[in-house]
Amino acid sequence: MSLSHHRYLKKAQNLDAKLQAAFEKIEAFNVEEESFGWDTTQYPMRQQVLNTLKPYLQLYEMTVEFNNKYKYVLIANHNKI
Repeated sequence: MSLSHHRYLKKAQNLDAKLQAAFEKIEAFNVEEESFGWDTTQYPMRQQVLNTLKPYLQLYEMTVEFNNKYKYVLIANHNKI
C-alpha cells in the first residue's frame, strides 16, 4: 500500500470523525433550543460539507483496499507459478 494513500485515508477518516462529532453537537444544541421553546439554529452547510467529503473518503477507502488486494492477488498468483 502506498504511504500517501494510507496517509490520505487516515486524514479523510479523521475529518469524517470530527464532522460526525460536530453534527452530534449540533443536534444536541438543537434539542436544547427546542426545550427552551426557541427556534432551532440552522446550519445549512453541514450536509454540504459531509456530501463533499464522502466521495473522497470512499475513493481513498477503495484505493487502499484495491492496493491491498492487488498485492495479495499478485503475490498469490506469482507463488502458484
